[in-house]
Amino acid sequence: MTTIKTTLHHYYFDTTQPDQAKQYHAAVERARATGFPCWTNNRDFDTFTKEAKQARDYDKMISAAVARPERTDLHGGMGCGVFSAPIDLETDHLFSDQWNSAPIAGVSESGLRLFNWVENRYANKAIKWGYWLKQTEEMRAVLRDTLKCGYCGRQEQAASGMRFCVSCIDSEYLKEDQLYLTRLMPVSNKAKRPALSAEESAERVPLFRHAQIHGSTQRGIARIAKQRADVEQDYNDSIKEAENRRTAATWILDHVPGMYGNWIYYSHTNRHSFGWRNGLAADVAAELAERLKADGFPFAWDIEHADKSKTSSDK
Repeated sequence: MTTIKTTLHHYYFDTTQPDQAKQYHAAVERARATGFPCWTNNRDFDTFTKEAKQARDYDKMISAAVARPERTDLHGGMGCGVFSAPIDLETDHLFSDQWNSAPIAGVSESGLRLFNWVENRYANKAIKWGYWLKQTEEMRAVLRDTLKCGYCGRQEQAASGMRFCVSCIDSEYLKEDQLYLTRLMPVSNKAKRPALSAEESAERVPLFRHAQIHGSTQRGIARIAKQRADVEQDYNDSIKEAENRRTAATWILDHVPGMYGNWIYYSHTNRHSFGWRNGLAADVAAELAERLKADGFPFAWDIEHADKSKTSSDK
């Protein structure tokens, strides 16, 4: 994992307190200076839902990452203010408006998803909870110098000189009029990708049509290999199912032919059910069970009784 360093700034204020309101507005100005809009989270919902618990757990991890006290005395100012701590951001998977942090010891083994600026919205509008990331030149550079496919999301370094993604051109879902989406552009770019020029179309369309037939990319080759394996597995499963069904049917016609129309094979459980259409009387079910055992029915079986009870084989 490749990482870069920045600072996480987390704030918590009660704006009914004049001094805290002043500090809050100063914090907002610092966050706004990053150049990113504020992402608002609605925290005004049922506290007993799964989503609410996940939100509370996330908020606690943010506070823990900057060591803000869990207990907050709003009027005394305890736990209120701006709390900051260095944080490592991973650069393996980049986004234009958010980051994945590296694991944070004692906080999150998998890291945290962090937006550039976030503020929670509560029913009590005086409470201001939020955070922002200090924007460094290294952060701006990695977003500028990393290119991203607009179709599959694959990322390449700008230094590679690549103009279009070579990973998804043979995707079975990609359409010819979507080829412009495979144009590689900086992760930091938020503008729409331009349509292919006439020259680009003359190059990309033939490649696309060839790839759609032959599956030439590494991703396509892997996909085709899996599809081939799936076909082989389906074939083997179908043969096994047909053989089991044939063997069972032949045994039934040889030993208990009257049950043939009241028998079904459930391939997903690999069990054979007698009486599935019409449940059997207790004495009939008992006799059938004896025949199945004595004459060696070769598969797992169940007998459905008229009273909705069931007799099953040991296997």
